[in-house]
Amino acid sequence: MIIQVTTVSALATAIGIAINNYRRQRQSRRREQILIQGLHRANIAQPVRNRHLVSVRQSEMEGLLENVRTAADVLLVALDAEKQAWAKACAAPANAPLLFEEWSASRRADEQEHEAYNLAVQEYREFVQSLAPPLRAQAAKRGDVVMICLANS
Repeated sequence: MIIQVTTVSALATAIGIAINNYRRQRQSRRREQILIQGLHRANIAQPVRNRHLVSVRQSEMEGLLENVRTAADVLLVALDAEKQAWAKACAAPANAPLLFEEWSASRRADEQEHEAYNLAVQEYREFVQSLAPPLRAQAAKRGDVVMICLANS
């Protein structure tokens, strides 16, 4: 009888220890799950995503700046063509009506290219306004530098 009580007691102790270990593991897993959920709610994983978004936004900004540069280059060519057409019109009074038409056509092309440039600049400025305030100032400065360099060329 003592052997049976000792065996039952040992078995009960072993079962109690196993149940306690199981409870601790469940509590530990639950704590891990709560921690992970808390981290997700606190957006701790966000900086990794933000780095990807920054590179996407950076790429978008570079594309828009390239559009501004291209539009500016085309506008400069159109302005040069208009200047040459005007110089021809002023130099030869005999062919003035034909040369005036040529200048007028180059002037219309110039106006179209100017509109394209203004549109590219406007798209870039709208992009800058869509950025978070800390990034906005840097992007605006970068755009200003590009536009000033283009104006001086």
